[in-house]
Amino acid sequence: MAQYYKKLQPVDAWQYTGEIILSKLPNWVLNLVLHCRLGYRTDGIFKFDNHGIWIPVCEGDWLVRYTDDAFGVISDADFKVSFEEVK
Repeated sequence: MAQYYKKLQPVDAWQYTGEIILSKLPNWVLNLVLHCRLGYRTDGIFKFDNHGIWIPVCEGDWLVRYTDDAFGVISDADFKVSFEEVK
């Protein structure tokens, strides 16, 4: 069996802390809110619309933008293992 390394790919990431302060959101997250792709749904759960599939975003989860239209919701534990901050 061969082993592979994941290519380094810079991404944008934002962690949901349980509160939304619009003035403190990164522009790309604010755009998702303004275009109704991220926010509280009628069931009261904070969710992200990933091409018609609503994904719950729990407190502590990270919203990751890989490209302009490719996103993922990742738990805090998985995020810490998979990503390292670019300095």
